[in-house]
Amino acid sequence: MAEDIQHTLTENMASVEGKLDAVSDAGVSLKFAMEQNNVVMIPDLKCRDIDIYSLVQKTFSTYTSLLDETYNVGGFSGFYLYYPYRQLLLVSDATFFPNVLSNTMDCYQAEVGKWGIATPYQNIICNPTLGKYFNDYDLVRNYEIRDEEGNELYLTACVDERYINRLLSANFQIQPTWLAILDPYGNIVSTKEQQDFKKVKDPYTDIINYITSKEDEQIGELKIDGRNYILNWNYSAANNWYYVSVTDAGKILSENGFPDEIKVFAFVFLTAVAFGAAWTVNAMIEKRNERMLSVLHDIEKQVSENKVPDVLQKPEQGRQADEYMEVSDEFYRMTERVCNIARAALKQKDKVTMTTIQMLQTELDPHMLYNSLESAYSIAKINKQEEIAQLVMALSKFFRIAVSGGKRIVTFREAFELSKQYIIVQNVRVNNKITFVYDIDPEVEELAVPKFLLQPLVENAVIHGFRNKSDKWKIEITALKEKDCVQITVKDDGIGMSEMELEKLNEKICDNTFENSMGNKGYALRNLNYQIQLQYGERSELTIRSTYGEGTTAVIRLENISEVEKGVV
Repeated sequence: MAEDIQHTLTENMASVEGKLDAVSDAGVSLKFAMEQNNVVMIPDLKCRDIDIYSLVQKTFSTYTSLLDETYNVGGFSGFYLYYPYRQLLLVSDATFFPNVLSNTMDCYQAEVGKWGIATPYQNIICNPTLGKYFNDYDLVRNYEIRDEEGNELYLTACVDERYINRLLSANFQIQPTWLAILDPYGNIVSTKEQQDFKKVKDPYTDIINYITSKEDEQIGELKIDGRNYILNWNYSAANNWYYVSVTDAGKILSENGFPDEIKVFAFVFLTAVAFGAAWTVNAMIEKRNERMLSVLHDIEKQVSENKVPDVLQKPEQGRQADEYMEVSDEFYRMTERVCNIARAALKQKDKVTMTTIQMLQTELDPHMLYNSLESAYSIAKINKQEEIAQLVMALSKFFRIAVSGGKRIVTFREAFELSKQYIIVQNVRVNNKITFVYDIDPEVEELAVPKFLLQPLVENAVIHGFRNKSDKWKIEITALKEKDCVQITVKDDGIGMSEMELEKLNEKICDNTFENSMGNKGYALRNLNYQIQLQYGERSELTIRSTYGEGTTAVIRLENISEVEKGVV
């Protein structure tokens, strides 16, 4: 379980660093844009504060929109531009504040070009009396600009600390006792407990001292206040931070118990011992007892080597009592079942390995892709090519979710957004012939689903459903939660299909053998149905309904929602 915590912590660290990198890149681009702005670079004390704000706000808005819509930084708080010589503070998408001294804002204590922690401007300027009692903080990064006379100006990018902590806290099977981002001195950058900002650094100083003493390690055990805790950590060289998870060792043991493999072999071994204790009173059956133990050892050895015996050799029948024969036969039936389970597990492992290889072979370089799309978007906006800008923006959002750091499972909201951006791209291609409507139950938005849950269905509608249809097209997506079930439909008003075609397609979708399936029609839908049943159980499924000349409806039914969220299924 400590390894699972480490894996989740590593993924969450990558998510946090990715969002901060996006804001940093936008900040660098905004700094460059500000340096081209005459209002910023040519100091004119006669120019009114409101005029400066009005002229700078357009540039602010462009990069704020870029972070909100393209990079999807949900916790982005905005930009500040501070003129020390004018004592003027400009706040993006808000207003400006005159007579602001530099020592008033603690964000300017952060080192230029490094992320630091600071109090939002609202708590200092707008509500100074009560603001000091609020536990609200931003992560800030300062950029220095010098105007033509050498005056220093400071551009500051701000991200809500609570948003960073939500990214850090996501997807843990066991919630850590403490979870924080620390600097090398034990100071808190972000923490699960907001009141920790007001506390003394201990026990974080002890934790940092322990971590720095363990070179090239990421998991350890530390006693704090008489209790044993499991520590997991990752170091960020880019920001000189430690991402730290501290979990009560007793909680891990009670939640985790023993691995499934140990449980299986312990069950088989104890059963054999019980049989042996009864059979030792009868010397006539000792030989059979030894054979049964030998079978157990063979199973254990071969499973540990990722092998399973094809056939179990039973000893010849003797003259033992009927009761013993029944027990003996049940033992061999049980070991046969163990072999079958192990054989199925190895087969499944091979499938997962092959899938992983295929995914690695199709990986994209996301950084290059995003930079290229961002450049194309900026050029289109500058040249007022709104349709091209819309297309590039949709592609950027599509690939950002489609790549998403290799994640297979995302929220329904992200899976829906992926299909929505695909429709926007296709609509540009077909001259806005597609009418897109949707009705999404808010309770479904945060449900964990396969990333490509909806996009293949939408793509089938565009490519096959509207073939040879010259008038307007319509695609409708609905998602509704009913008790412990979610039903999702993707409906089009295309040409539909015949009963024979529909029957063959549904048969292919239900065939999970995956033999000779690459390249065949219906493979994407079969793969989707397999992922649905793998995550939500065999009662969940994808089915297609269609009437020729009227259209097609794809229905996804997800069962046992509450059990899946608990990790039971």
